[in-house]
Amino acid sequence: MRGGRKARAGLAGAVLALALLAALPVGSASGGLSGVFVLYESDGVRIPNDHSSARLSFEVPSEDIGTVAAAFRIRHERTQQLKLFVKAPGVPAVLLSKGDTKGENLGVAPCPESTTSDDNFTNISDSASNPLSSGTAPYVGDFLPRKSMSALEGTRPQGTWSLIVKDTAGGPAGKLMCGMIQIALAH
Repeated sequence: MRGGRKARAGLAGAVLALALLAALPVGSASGGLSGVFVLYESDGVRIPNDHSSARLSFEVPSEDIGTVAAAFRIRHERTQQLKLFVKAPGVPAVLLSKGDTKGENLGVAPCPESTTSDDNFTNISDSASNPLSSGTAPYVGDFLPRKSMSALEGTRPQGTWSLIVKDTAGGPAGKLMCGMIQIALAH
């Protein structure tokens, strides 16, 4: 495990060791630079099909937030069953998607060892032009969130952030292969 970070998988409380890979080491972002934080698990985090959640969590340094974007690679046969969230410390989780997709998988290809690129991810950002519902599987590219992430702007991000995937129906389980939160720090 690199970076000594841990992540929680599901509501049952199982803890998986994850490698935190960052273009900018945690705690070194300053002066209005963008920090890109990548959470990676080579085996993926199972998405339970019992209405609980899979979660990737990691620590973010203390800086004021400008904008936030999230990116996912998820393997699931029925993506329309999934709810996607980003959770920041001290504020309610922001709903990114709720049944807005159809078909298999979000993003393509195996997760890389490290990345600062959002290629082959399903990217969700307030600066995108189209909603997820306008795309097709595997939804590679940039899409608008269901709820704006602007509620996160201007907040102090220090603490644990999470990408959360909830399966809302029974049937096949999936995997949250990897995820990324991009934080542009306020000037």
